[in-house]
Order: sequence, then C-alpha cells, then structure tokens
Amino acid sequence: SEDLLNLVSEDSKVDIPKAMVDREIKFRMNQLGKTLEQIRITMEQYLQMVKKTKEEVEQEHYHDAYQKVKADLVLKAITDKEDIEATDADLEKEIVSWNLKEPLTLDQLKADPQVDMETFRKNVARKKTIEFLIEEARISK
Repeated sequence: SEDLLNLVSEDSKVDIPKAMVDREIKFRMNQLGKTLEQIRITMEQYLQMVKKTKEEVEQEHYHDAYQKVKADLVLKAITDKEDIEATDADLEKEIVSWNLKEPLTLDQLKADPQVDMETFRKNVARKKTIEFLIEEARISK
C-alpha cells in the first residue's frame, strides 16, 4: 500500500504546511530517541557515533517526513471526497482483526479514558481509504 500511496500522491498538487513536516520530523526524532533508550544509548552518544548534529539527523528525515505528510493530506482529501467514514461496524471489525486473547468490545474501548476514539476512527477511515484505492487502482507498467 506504500507504493500505491506514493503513486497517488506523486502527481498531486498539495500545499504542504511546514509546521506539519516539522511535527512529523519531531515525531520521528522522538521515535529514534525511544529506540535508542531501549538499547541504552543517549541521543548525544548516538550523534557522536554517527558524527552528526541533531540538525543534520533531522534534515535526513526531511524527505520522508515531507512525503508522509503529503500522502496523509492526499489520503484525507480522497477520504473526504469519497465520503469514506469509519462506522461502528468498521471499528468492531478492526477490533476483531486484532485477535486478542481477551475479547474486547467497542463499548469497552469507548469507555477506556486512555483510548483516543477520534484517532482510532480516523485510522480506520484511513485504512478504508487505502482499501478503496487498492480496489479502484488501475496500475499499468
């Protein structure tokens, strides 16, 4: 689906807000920090090992962050244009796909204050949009 997203967003004319790219770079840097933490390396140690500044590492993430933000914006536009929504039935189907040992209901998820239902619903709608694109794709080589 990443290849399809790249194809769809490649020729799309979208204004990409710098703040969104910066936020994605910050997210990626935080993920890198968490990964380093798990292997007991500080960011400073990592930067010394790779002989780069934090700014250089951030700049290395720029292209991928830009592409991700662009793909997300294009997907959102398609989701809106095609009126794709995540219904409660879609959410329940997603929960079942998790194959949890202890069955979980949508109501239990909604009752959990740690669960951001809006984000969950958006993620399921995004997944449905990707599925829509795959079904509708007419890719020729």
